[in-house]
Amino acid sequence: MGGTETEIPGADAFSYRLTDADAAHYILVRVSFTDDAGNAETLTSEPTLRVGVVPVVVSFGRSAYAVNEGEAVTLEVRLDQDPERTVAIPLTTTHGGDATADDYTAPTEVVFSPGQTSQELTITANDDQVGLWVVSSQPRLA
Repeated sequence: MGGTETEIPGADAFSYRLTDADAAHYILVRVSFTDDAGNAETLTSEPTLRVGVVPVVVSFGRSAYAVNEGEAVTLEVRLDQDPERTVAIPLTTTHGGDATADDYTAPTEVVFSPGQTSQELTITANDDQVGLWVVSSQPRLA
């Protein structure tokens, strides 16, 4: 984590709703109270992961795939680093030629668990030869 701790102005109630200003920061909770014996106590949580940030870059083994009718192709989806939590990567396929979305079966997302940086997915051509391009969207927490 590193750096210095800065109190969040106005975050002194029983609850706190994260705001855009908290994005990319670590959050920890510090509670001060007087216990039943009259002693001043302070408890501090462990910091969260960075708020609202899924700091991974998604890449594919290849950017385009050709699949013959009745066959399947395996594609590799890679992350540049451990996501440290479960993240879902939305996938969009674009087909070429006369193919339609009914001509193939492809996943619409891939979910990575903490520690996982690579996965293989299968695209199956149900009808006709299919040329596909697979694109990822912004990773999101799953």
